[in-house]
Amino acid sequence: MKNYFLHFLIIVSLLLVSFLTGSICKQAEGAAQTNWSDSMYKQYNHSTFLSYSPANQAIDFKNIDYELLCAAIFYATNNERVNATTSSPGSGGSPLNLKPFEYSQYLKYAAQMHAYDMVVNNFFAHENPYDSKKKTPFDRMALCYVTGGMRAENIADVFGIAYQAGSSFIPPSNGSTVFVDAATKKNIPPHTYNSFSKALLYDWMHSTGHRANILQKNLLYLGCGATFYNDPASYGMQKFKCVQNFGSIAPQNKY
Repeated sequence: MKNYFLHFLIIVSLLLVSFLTGSICKQAEGAAQTNWSDSMYKQYNHSTFLSYSPANQAIDFKNIDYELLCAAIFYATNNERVNATTSSPGSGGSPLNLKPFEYSQYLKYAAQMHAYDMVVNNFFAHENPYDSKKKTPFDRMALCYVTGGMRAENIADVFGIAYQAGSSFIPPSNGSTVFVDAATKKNIPPHTYNSFSKALLYDWMHSTGHRANILQKNLLYLGCGATFYNDPASYGMQKFKCVQNFGSIAPQNKY
């Protein structure tokens, strides 16, 4: 009887750990209603996704489709990877002939977790100083069952509107949330999901370390995450903290 009871406790404990781990990984997946699901990653590639209608709609900052945004970043990354050459972007060179990343829900959970934590706790770094269980990229990926092989992470803090860093702008007034280009006097529009991802990848591909991760041939799996916030240092400008998590092997465990 004691052995049966002990086995029962062990099973309950394992189920509880699995449930809590899944909850940690999925805490910031995004809105309940979405135009995207994990099964759709098999239906599109980096070329065909460009014509996917919802991805070409302006981002509504009050109702962000995070699943679609994660997908847009994923495909923009694969577009850069597949078309990469031995030289820096736009400089010619020989094709690297890299295969596109395969989508990993586990890496997406880890990436979205860190993007969410960076916004909620107001920091921007690869290490989380507020939670020892999620301190390093390896810690976070391990929580989502990615524990072996080569792993890497990219992070970014980028504009949600089509604003060029360093350009002059007129901040919102009288309760508005619209920023105005100081030179043209035109409203600065929100990015679409695709244009946001293209701008984000432009920054990563023009940064040596980030580009190296994207073009690392031994990294085969990718998951992306992003979380919105209003930047108090820039009159509440609409921004996102974004994360890419890479891995060389598929995780063996599942929820």
